[in-house]
Amino acid sequence: PELETLIPSPWDYIQAVKAIGNDETIPTSSLEGILPHGTVVVISMTASTTTGQPLAPSEWHAVQEALSMVFELESVRSRILAYVESRMSFVAPNLSAVVGTRTATKLLGVAGGLDGLSKIPACNVHLLGAAKKHSIGLSSAHAGSARSSGFITQSSLIANTPDDYKRQAVRMVSA
Repeated sequence: PELETLIPSPWDYIQAVKAIGNDETIPTSSLEGILPHGTVVVISMTASTTTGQPLAPSEWHAVQEALSMVFELESVRSRILAYVESRMSFVAPNLSAVVGTRTATKLLGVAGGLDGLSKIPACNVHLLGAAKKHSIGLSSAHAGSARSSGFITQSSLIANTPDDYKRQAVRMVSA
């Protein structure tokens, strides 16, 4: 039951559930390729003191069906994303050249197409894809850097920029 709090990323959580299975003992070797070593150690320590019990066979069967459905949806999503990325150089060649096809695809998807993106002011473009609100009651000590990290910050141009100049680079690319 504590696994959800130990693994914040939904995709990593799903892969971990599939790797762990419905056993009382957690096979840490199967988690090594999915999660960082520190997280695997924390999970194994928590598993030794947990009060959780294996699921009933009918419940575990439902979980397995859900897992297979999620993996199938992820493969379809990645195929669709690959197709759209392949066409992006024809749809928005300038945008693709500046931020890359993957980031351009995400920007156009959130903005509602090229027409929608063209109507957004440059000062707001960097906010596309950013988290809308913070977790209430949790520490916000590191929230300043991630607060406005939209899709633009995921582009290789911004990722390869030194930290001192990232804010300026994001503004320039957004404009």
